Amino acid sequence: MREARDPEDGMQWILFVKETRLRNGCSIEEAHQIAHRDLQWRRWVQRRINVDPQCRKMALRHIRDTGDGALIVKDGNRLRVKEPRDGGESL
Repeated sequence: MREARDPEDGMQWILFVKETRLRNGCSIEEAHQIAHRDLQWRRWVQRRINVDPQCRKMALRHIRDTGDGALIVKDGNRLRVKEPRDGGESL
């Protein structure tokens, strides 16, 4: 079982993706999609990409590398997590 982690720790995302991949035997992209359907994770990611410079840098790279398929979009000076197309709760 995963020990409690500081909600301000940006490594939570990376660890969650690794755990999801191990648990489900899936790719990084599939692990991102799994997390994207979870309202709590979307809220956490949206906050982190707008307050933590390292998280913002990774989000901008995701947008650049993924293009229209990115899970994050620029909204003026802020970054926003897209709503999932296949269900999931709204932010």
